[in-house]
Amino acid sequence: MIADDLTDIVSLPILDMSDPDFSIRSQQVNDAREKSWCAWTNYGLAVLRYDEVHKLMRDARLRQGSYAWPKLNGVSGHFAGWWERMLLSQEGANHARLRRLANPAFSPKLVIGLRSEFAKLANELIDQFIEKGACEFMADFAEPYATRVICMLLGLPHDKWRELADLAADMGLALGVTFKQDLETVDAATVKLFDYVMTLVDELRQQDLGEDFLSMLVRTNMQSDEALSERELYDLIMLAIFGGIDTTRNQIGLAMDVFMRHPEQWRLLGDNPELGKSAVEEVMRVRPTITWVTREAVEDFVYQGLEIKCGTTIHLFGQSAASDPRAFADPSFDITAERKPHFGFGGGAHFCLGHFIARGDMTEALAILAHRVRNPRIDGNARFLPDSGNTGPITLPIAFDKGERKAFIPPSAEEPAKPVVAAGAETGPAVSLTVLYGTQTGNAEQMASDIAGIARSRGFAPRIAPLDSIEMDELAGLKRLLIVTSTYGQGEMPDTARGFWEALSGGDAPDLNGLSYSLMAMGDSGYETFCAAGRDMDERLQALGAQAIEPRVDCDTNYAATAFAWVDRALAAARAVEGEDAEMELGDLPAEAAIRSKWNRRNPTRRAWRPIVGSPARVRPGHAAYRVRTRRQRFAYEAGDCIGVIPQNDKGPSMR
Repeated sequence: MIADDLTDIVSLPILDMSDPDFSIRSQQVNDAREKSWCAWTNYGLAVLRYDEVHKLMRDARLRQGSYAWPKLNGVSGHFAGWWERMLLSQEGANHARLRRLANPAFSPKLVIGLRSEFAKLANELIDQFIEKGACEFMADFAEPYATRVICMLLGLPHDKWRELADLAADMGLALGVTFKQDLETVDAATVKLFDYVMTLVDELRQQDLGEDFLSMLVRTNMQSDEALSERELYDLIMLAIFGGIDTTRNQIGLAMDVFMRHPEQWRLLGDNPELGKSAVEEVMRVRPTITWVTREAVEDFVYQGLEIKCGTTIHLFGQSAASDPRAFADPSFDITAERKPHFGFGGGAHFCLGHFIARGDMTEALAILAHRVRNPRIDGNARFLPDSGNTGPITLPIAFDKGERKAFIPPSAEEPAKPVVAAGAETGPAVSLTVLYGTQTGNAEQMASDIAGIARSRGFAPRIAPLDSIEMDELAGLKRLLIVTSTYGQGEMPDTARGFWEALSGGDAPDLNGLSYSLMAMGDSGYETFCAAGRDMDERLQALGAQAIEPRVDCDTNYAATAFAWVDRALAAARAVEGEDAEMELGDLPAEAAIRSKWNRRNPTRRAWRPIVGSPARVRPGHAAYRVRTRRQRFAYEAGDCIGVIPQNDKGPSMR
């Protein structure tokens, strides 16, 4: 490109994003979008149009840029330190490691299983104001609903919700353009929440771990060889609490505001609760609480004729892009319309980790609200956070028609009926099933784990392992196989599938005529190579003679509904396959993931030791093990293992 083709940056529209009155929905932004695909701001470059936002959100020449938000505002302190350390601000291998460890706690299967609880909570809150014909929507519904959902996920008593909501609200001030002036409030809340989380984890480790979100996160930390440090664990739990409360509260409030401006759409949702999922997506398209996401250039490059220097901050205006007339012929609010993907949950490698939670709880809440709260309208002075950065209502007083008072459970939240087994009926032996996964950040691994759990409950004997752990002759000996694989980079195989793909695509790959399989490909439709790894693998398996018993499914970032529907079909098809796996040792395919000891250096047992049974000096070659006892539990200490003793002084009188 010659110099004359480059865009002069001074010719771009200029937007003042630091102005508290700046609105990302303003005519000023719309005019700038018509003039150019981007604008210059006091915080860096702003990208305004759909196509450019869609592509740059996944551009490998950009990194996540929100980590620099405190610096852009000229602030430091407790929140700034946490913000720069936490998962969303990390890159590369460390980001992938943290996401892999966090994924089990954000499992879509877990969220789907809680839909009925979300519905019960929504009805309980509505019951408290439905007969009045009026409420302060944020205080009476949005805030307690969002916070109590987090209590539900964390396994916390619901009476903690008020304290957590207040802390999240104060910390949320950091994500707006008034961050600097609110710094004292933000930092005080950050310290309190960090102390709360430390106490919470310490108490949890003194008891048996359950199946709640927090227990899953702590258990994952103890099971993984890449275990989180203590600070990383605290930071991740803080993110779950703060992000889950702040985002959902604001988004539900914005949804009510949007629907009150479109009463015909509210009536439509009330009469058709199955539109709840579509309503969530449409609200987040036109009125997202997160109005932009930030990237930072990691190299010099030219884009659309504009020279972008390394280190440039680039704000991707998702709010502006999702109403761009170039991408949406009719961008008006319509919950029945088929739309292109919005940017409410970000995109690329930093796609929101908790989006399943947000989508799930908001779907149930909106469907129930629309059914029970008829003809809502503003009834007083509504106040909002600045209309940029992270926004939402502060207060939203509403009135509505009295009448529909009965609790309502939408179809999506109905508990599935348990299968009835006739008395004396034989269930038969478990059916063999192998589930293999290829993963980069852990999503495919977690999905494979969910599949194995579902399969086990339906009479299968599943084994789960990375694709790279199986040899080609072992593959040829399988009867039933389900594969879940993501795509890495620009159409490449993920880390745990590269060796498998190399062997599968080799000239000496075996005949797979005896193999029945189905494949789930996971990806991000923002990339041109969407699900390329899964597509290539599927085609190669069929070329080698394997039979696809259920067609491949290509899953986008919001994959839960599509993925679990495929699981049902694939398991039904696998059950119809006759025969068993060949009699051979199948490498290192475990029936379940290996679990590390509950006790380790990050989580030492706090009970006093009894004397060790046996002496290390007496352990001879071939002596398999001896045992160590505590007062309340007993565990094996294998030959070659190490043990660390952390002495503590008796709690006697203080020395003064």
